[in-house]
Amino acid sequence: AANLRERKRMLSINEAFEGLRAHIPTLPYEKRLSKVDTLRLAIGYISFLTELVEN
Repeated sequence: AANLRERKRMLSINEAFEGLRAHIPTLPYEKRLSKVDTLRLAIGYISFLTELVEN
């Protein structure tokens, strides 16, 4: 039961990262981003959008 819950949890996390990757602008030829790279790019993109809205 614990293994099944963990697999479902990881699947949910991986699906969330795929959704996040779909919303981060990248160049088409770039390889699939790692989780850490996805988070770093998301932070930068959110900061960029925040500055854009504030100015």
